[in-house]
Amino acid sequence: MRRRLLFTTIIAAFMLCACTKENKTVANYMNSATIKDLMNNPDFDVESTEEIRKDTIAEIMNKSYNVTCKKCGKEVCSRSTEIIKLPENYTEGAPKINEYMQKELDGLQSYSVDLECVFHPSDYSGMCFDNDAIDSINVINDKFLTVDISSCCAIGGASRFYANNQLIFDLTTGEKLSFKDFFKGSDDDFKKIVKEKYGDESSMEITEWVVSDGNSHIAYRDDAVVLFATKFDLTGASDSNLVEYEFTYQEMFGTDTLTR
Repeated sequence: MRRRLLFTTIIAAFMLCACTKENKTVANYMNSATIKDLMNNPDFDVESTEEIRKDTIAEIMNKSYNVTCKKCGKEVCSRSTEIIKLPENYTEGAPKINEYMQKELDGLQSYSVDLECVFHPSDYSGMCFDNDAIDSINVINDKFLTVDISSCCAIGGASRFYANNQLIFDLTTGEKLSFKDFFKGSDDDFKKIVKEKYGDESSMEITEWVVSDGNSHIAYRDDAVVLFATKFDLTGASDSNLVEYEFTYQEMFGTDTLTR
């Protein structure tokens, strides 16, 4: 998963980071059954049951591990994250998507912090967590897989800092895609589209983030593309609410649906 710079910033500023979100079982993302239950059901047809398919094409795997200090090796924080695992034969690109997810997990598991050891809490248990949770999985136009992720950071187990993200993959090639894979105009063309429809300070700030990164602060839906940020991103206050700016694919890309 994308590890936001927010985590590093909080560590540097406060010498202690705590990131937390209530652990969710896979059942929380479903109306009734878990992904694994449906995948193991011989009567479940992933190709023909579109509404079920959106939420059950992949297994959600939860992994927990500890963050250590580079200097003394002490455990200073715990992390929990979720990744997806597609059936290897789901599409041609499924193995590559699974490989990407596993590499991201391996990178997080090897993460360590570099703090003055005097700042380590005597016991991080219950106050220092970093958790990403998968909120939804979707397939757009039978070509693109989207994975929506949310996370929450806190300092000392008190103040909360929220983040949202979406990963999008080409199901045929397995490539992780960015905004420039879909938008064929210039950066100025993109800014003009946003300014003409919304044009407030927040929308233009989010536009700059999309231009500089191409992956964050943007999400693709069945019939629209959304620019978004949490109020924390925009104001610095601890607020999980999203500020969203929606465009049809015709407005943003000049196409009726999402197309590369």
